[in-house]
Amino acid sequence: MHTASSTGDRATQQQRYQLVKEIAQKGDRHLVLLTATPHSDIEASFTSILGLLKPEFEELDLNALTEPQRIELARHFVQRRRADVKNWLGNDTPFPQRESSESPYQLSAEYRALFEQVYDLARGLVNTADASLS
Repeated sequence: MHTASSTGDRATQQQRYQLVKEIAQKGDRHLVLLTATPHSDIEASFTSILGLLKPEFEELDLNALTEPQRIELARHFVQRRRADVKNWLGNDTPFPQRESSESPYQLSAEYRALFEQVYDLARGLVNTADASLS
C-alpha cells in the first residue's frame, strides 16, 4: 500500500490508489491494508491511505488530533514496529535479526522469456483497465 497514494505524481501510484479506492467503496467487503514499509513521513500520502479505511480520515490533521479522533483512528489503524514484535507482551520472541545483502544474478533465457511474457500480460491488463476508465 505504500506506493498507492492519491498524492503521488507517478501515474502507477494513482492507478493503484484508484483500484483500492473502488474496492474499499464496496459496502459488502472488508478491507485490510498491510505494509512492511515504514511510514514515509509524507502526511498527505499517509492520510490518503487512511481515507481508504474511512473517507473522513483523509481530512485529519495528524499533528492536531482531538481525543475522539485518536480513539476513532485507533479502532481502524494498528502499527507494529520491529521492537513491538521482538518483545511481545513482555516476552522475548524468536523474531530474527534483520540481515540485509544484495547479490547479483543472471536470468536464464527461459526465465527471461517468462518474465517478459508476464510483464507484457500485466501491461496489457493495466492498459485495458485504463481504457475502461476513460
